[in-house]
Amino acid sequence: MVLPALASGYFSGASDNEDDFNPDADNVVKEVTEKRKNRRGQRARQKIWEAKYGKNAAHVKKEGERKYHEAKQRQEDFEAREARRERENALKAIAIDENPALKKLEEKKVKNATHPSWEAKKKLKEMQKTASFSGKKITFD
Repeated sequence: MVLPALASGYFSGASDNEDDFNPDADNVVKEVTEKRKNRRGQRARQKIWEAKYGKNAAHVKKEGERKYHEAKQRQEDFEAREARRERENALKAIAIDENPALKKLEEKKVKNATHPSWEAKKKLKEMQKTASFSGKKITFD
């Protein structure tokens, strides 16, 4: 049987120096036990940066650059679409001028811009407006 006092590395809890040990004064204990504050969120940090730097804040500059590049890209896309439409219309005009059958078809499309059923309905309304009364007045006694 081994006595605890004789074992190496044994520390008795009931010693005279107990008053010297204060766990609140120990920095290691403080670091481990104190609650760590979380980092602020992205939006909160951005608000702080805007307050500090205004227009020179990095995220404001990046947003401005992003909007500029998006607008530039939209403009380039628009111009490309317009150029393509102009080319297609020019080619179509050349093809119509060279081919008489296509020319007649195009003239017919321009002439009959409305649907035939719409034309028939319009004619029916016109006929009803111009129709004269052909009935007899009825009187009751």
